[in-house]
Amino acid sequence: MTALSFTPDGKYVISGGGESASLNLAGDTSLRLWDAANGVMLRQSPPLPVRPHQLVPLPASTQIVAFGTAHESASAISVWDFASGNMGATDFADPYRFHCAAIATASGTLIAAGHDGISELRVEGGSVSVARQFSTPSGNVVRAFAMCLQRAKPLLMAATKAGDEHVVELIDLETSSSSGRLTGFAGPVISVAATVDGSVIAARSTELIDSSKPEGAAADFVTIWDGASLERRHRIGPLAPARPSLCLTSDGQRLLTIGASASAGEPDEPQSAVLFETSTGKEVCRFQTGSRFLTTVAIGPDDRRAAIADADGQVVLCDLP
Repeated sequence: MTALSFTPDGKYVISGGGESASLNLAGDTSLRLWDAANGVMLRQSPPLPVRPHQLVPLPASTQIVAFGTAHESASAISVWDFASGNMGATDFADPYRFHCAAIATASGTLIAAGHDGISELRVEGGSVSVARQFSTPSGNVVRAFAMCLQRAKPLLMAATKAGDEHVVELIDLETSSSSGRLTGFAGPVISVAATVDGSVIAARSTELIDSSKPEGAAADFVTIWDGASLERRHRIGPLAPARPSLCLTSDGQRLLTIGASASAGEPDEPQSAVLFETSTGKEVCRFQTGSRFLTTVAIGPDDRRAAIADADGQVVLCDLP
C-alpha cells in the first residue's frame, strides 16, 4: 500500500498501491474504498496503469485523483469516481512532471509539483488538463509541499533547494513570488505539512548524522515552526529514515508521522506511527499494524481517526486520543 486518503467528509478511506514501481511488475494497482466507521471494503476500481503514490480527493465531489510514476520514465494521472465506480481517461504526463506531490484547492483545481515546476490542474469530468505552470523562485525541483489556503494571501510551501541549501520556500500563489524561506536543514526535505491558516508548519528531512561511516548514517528529523513568526518551535528526532508521510490535525496541535524502524538487533519489531504534540514536541502515543514497514498515514477531517497503511497491504483505522 503506497497511497492513502480520507474523503473530505471523513466517511471513507481510499487506498492504493502495487508490488512495484515498474510498469510491467506493478501488480495490483486498483484503488479501494473503505468505510471509515467499520473498516469494510465497499468498492474497488479498475487497475491503474502505474502504482499510485498519492491520492487527492476533490472537495464536494465523489472523485479522487490518483498520481503515479513508474521506473520507465512514465507518469500518469487517473480520475476515479468512487460513487459510480467509473474510471476516467488516464493522462500520461511528461516524464516525472508530477512525481512529487499534489493538493486540491477549495475551488476543485489541483496544484501539482515535480521536475517541471508547479502546475495548476483542472479536472473536468474524468479528465485532467493544465491550466497554468510556473517555477519556484529558485527554479529547482519541488520534492514536497503544503498549502495554506485560508490566509489573506494563500501560500504554497515548497520543499526545494536554493543553491546548495535545502529550504522550504514560501510562495505567494497569486504572484508566484517568494515571501520567505524556512532554513536550517542539513539534508533534503521529504515531506511538508501545514494547517490551512498557516499557523503551524512541519517538515520532515533526511540528514547525515555520521559522516565517519563509509556510506554515512542517515536519520530523519521533524521540525515544527510557528507559521506567523516563522520561528522554530521544536525539532523531533533522530528518527530512522522512513517513507515521507507526515500530517497535522486541523487545529495544528498534533502531528502524525512514521517513527522508528525495526532495529538490527530486533529484526521482527513492528514499525510505529507516532503522534506528537506540536506545542511541546513530546510523543503522545504510538500505533502499530504489526508490520515491520509502514508506508503512509492520514488523519480524518474531524481529527478523531487516523488511517495507517503498511507494505503488507493492510489499512488500519485508529481512534486518536
